[in-house]
Amino acid sequence: AVAFYLLTICVRKLSLLSTISMSFYPNLLNGSSVVSVLLLQPACTSTIEANVRGYFDAPLEILQAHGVMARAGYLNFENVDSLDKLFWQQMRQAQNLYFFYAANPQGRFIGVERTKDNALVLHRSSLPNLSSPLQKLIYRLDNKGKILNQIEANIYDPRDRPWYESAVKARQIVWSPIYLFAARPILGMTASSPIYSESGDLRGVIAIDLTLSQIGNFLRQLKIAKTGQAFILEPSGEIVATSTSEDPYISTDGKQQRIHAIKSQNPLLRLIFENLQQKYPNSASIPNYQQIQIEWEGATQYVQITRLRNAQGLDWLMIVAVPEQDFRDRININTRNTIILCALALIFASLTGFYTSKWIAQPVEKLIKASHLLATLSASADLASGQPYHPIETANVRELSILADSFNQMAQQLQISFAALAQGKEELEIRVGQRTEALKASESLQRATFESIADGILAVDRIGHITSYNPQFADMFSLSQEVLSMSDYPLKLEFLSEKMLDPHDFMRRSQEFYSHPERESYDLLELFDGRVLERYSRPQKLGEQIIGRVWSFQDITARVRAEQALEEQKTYLRLIIDSIPQQIFWKDTNLVFLGCNKNWATYAQLDTPESVVGKTDYDLIANPELANSFRMNDQQIMESNVPKMHVIQRKLNPDKSGKSIWLDISKLPIIDAEGRTIGILGVLDDITERKLAEEALYAEQEKSEKLLLNILPKAIADRLKEFHGVIADSFESVTVLFADLVSFTRMSSELSPQDLVDLLNLIFSSFDTLCETYGLEKIKTIGDAYMVAGGIPIATENHAEAIACMALDMVNKVAELRDLTGRPLQIRVGIHTGAVIAGVIGTQKFIYDLWGDTVNVASRMESHSEVGKVQVTETTYELLKHKFDLVERGAIEVKGKGLMQTYWLTGKTSTE
Repeated sequence: AVAFYLLTICVRKLSLLSTISMSFYPNLLNGSSVVSVLLLQPACTSTIEANVRGYFDAPLEILQAHGVMARAGYLNFENVDSLDKLFWQQMRQAQNLYFFYAANPQGRFIGVERTKDNALVLHRSSLPNLSSPLQKLIYRLDNKGKILNQIEANIYDPRDRPWYESAVKARQIVWSPIYLFAARPILGMTASSPIYSESGDLRGVIAIDLTLSQIGNFLRQLKIAKTGQAFILEPSGEIVATSTSEDPYISTDGKQQRIHAIKSQNPLLRLIFENLQQKYPNSASIPNYQQIQIEWEGATQYVQITRLRNAQGLDWLMIVAVPEQDFRDRININTRNTIILCALALIFASLTGFYTSKWIAQPVEKLIKASHLLATLSASADLASGQPYHPIETANVRELSILADSFNQMAQQLQISFAALAQGKEELEIRVGQRTEALKASESLQRATFESIADGILAVDRIGHITSYNPQFADMFSLSQEVLSMSDYPLKLEFLSEKMLDPHDFMRRSQEFYSHPERESYDLLELFDGRVLERYSRPQKLGEQIIGRVWSFQDITARVRAEQALEEQKTYLRLIIDSIPQQIFWKDTNLVFLGCNKNWATYAQLDTPESVVGKTDYDLIANPELANSFRMNDQQIMESNVPKMHVIQRKLNPDKSGKSIWLDISKLPIIDAEGRTIGILGVLDDITERKLAEEALYAEQEKSEKLLLNILPKAIADRLKEFHGVIADSFESVTVLFADLVSFTRMSSELSPQDLVDLLNLIFSSFDTLCETYGLEKIKTIGDAYMVAGGIPIATENHAEAIACMALDMVNKVAELRDLTGRPLQIRVGIHTGAVIAGVIGTQKFIYDLWGDTVNVASRMESHSEVGKVQVTETTYELLKHKFDLVERGAIEVKGKGLMQTYWLTGKTSTE
């Protein structure tokens, strides 16, 4: 059978090839499309297309992956120098990449390039310099990606390059046109992708250069029939790659140029492209797939043209050309091989068929005899009696051996089955007896269980006759066995109605139960002795048929009385809670309201306290964010078991008059006897009146504080608040200034009191502003004199400089006021630096004052000064000479001090 099967396959193959050959040769001459499809080997074109697409998909996937990393924040395009290790690792992994690089909008560039000897070099922009253009530095790298040395430098701004501009313009991944690389005379293409931030700003562009030489190498390695050729062109006719040894570019006068198909050294390629140009003058109209047949060198060439395109702008023509003779040779070889195989298969089938038939016939005869013997034994003898059975001998054929084993096993199973059947009959009789005893015991157990049920149980049939009851039922209603044994009771069960407080109502409800026997029912019964019974009734079924009803009675008197007592307690507790003046509410662990008192319900604008039950903060507060914050606060209190007491907050909604309401809020976790948190309790107290009183008190305190600070320095005022005693401090270095309005006494006699006070207030208010500006302390005014000090009550290092600045400004300010008011205002100023005693004395009308020789000398400097000038002592001069312009006045006679060296303060130095 096997040999015959092989022979049949060979004959069918020979017949198929003969049919193809007979139809092939005639159709070969007239260009049959069927033969063309067979000849042009579409698998070859698919292989080329898959290889080309895979070659270009790899860099796209790399760009997309790095784009995702950049948008996720893992690539720092603001510092592209940090990407050198990443690019080096990528070039190490992807051996088909020629150059992987990136640039940012600031012109910074980073990239890794593969050289001729497959080594990697680093390209990096130099540091930006406003005086020179951007440069690109090239470094040699070792096998671990570390820089060895610089090998080249040239001017390079990536923002002017086509790959950068085209990616920014397209805002997506784009392929550049094919071009010759400047560094190496090879064809290549560039894929570039722009990277944008979440706000849409350009962060940079990444790009990959691919060489097309690998595609040509693949075409030359691919076996295309015997003498077939493959070409890849651009629609314009420029060569991309070929399976021949011809390069896609030539060198002319030291310059490389791409080769057009018309100028190719391959006459077949020229012929094919000329044919395409004649058929399709516009290259854009070339279809995606077509087959043509041309004559070249006396032989027919079958050409398949496939157009390869992708979404990134790739558009190539793949051309596969195979001579007719290649297919003729292949068909002849296949025909000869098939004839030889058929002859060998015929000889082999004849020899094996003869011996196989003899080998199978003998065990088949044994199997027939054995099966006949088994049938006779089964019909004539009882296999269960133990009569021996002789097994069938196994055959030397696998299938017959399996069949013989099956017969033997079947005989053994029959023998075992007959014996088991006889034994099972005896065991069945024993089990029936055991089941009968068990059923009796089960009935006794069920009866005992029925009688031990605490509830009273009564079963009646469909017409109301009692079929069964337990002792608890009789005891519950104080019924005797004589009463219960009567079988002619009607459905109304008058013997039970006599025990009821309202017999008529009981009988009416009982009649309703039996009007609808399929329903289950539940009701409460009140007995005349004060007890309350819970009655439950349901139909009694046998299969799907209703055969009666079962009533269950339970005495719930104690439970009803407990519920009544609990309800009374709830009412009493509600009265207590509603009497509390504070607002109270409580929630469960899911922050669902369980209740509140009347005050809280009134403030929450609820009709009754019960209407809050089942609601949440989201139901009561229109602002979801505010409601959520309340819930988070409550959840935190329950989780920590720590109460928050007396939190002062302003209520979200004002009262009816529009005034704000202030609340004192306390929240406590509710903990049961086992220590578990079961809810939260909130207590709110309206403290609006107290809050208003506190705010009024605070406002008065603020007024008093401002008034006190207008009289005394803050540090001194704070000390007076702490204790009521004499304050006296000693300062080693303090600068004191006295200023006096010249001839103001004569001027005052010409002014009214109000005008005089207004003028002095205008002048001294300006001086007060200068005190605040320079951080100085106004001591007092004495008539038309003004006293100020620096370095008190808190010691400072630059007090002399601050006083000097203020003195110069005072002179300028008086000049401004003179022009503004038209009054002949003049001022003279004196300054001295030294030790003083400062403090507050007395018990009424406090004033912060200074004492000491320094004050007297400063006053003498003012009185001996000249109009519009500032006179300083030698001590002050030493502190100011490096930052201010001072002119020596010379030694003058000072009352009580003798001759003193003094100086005129004229201004700040020009360097300041």
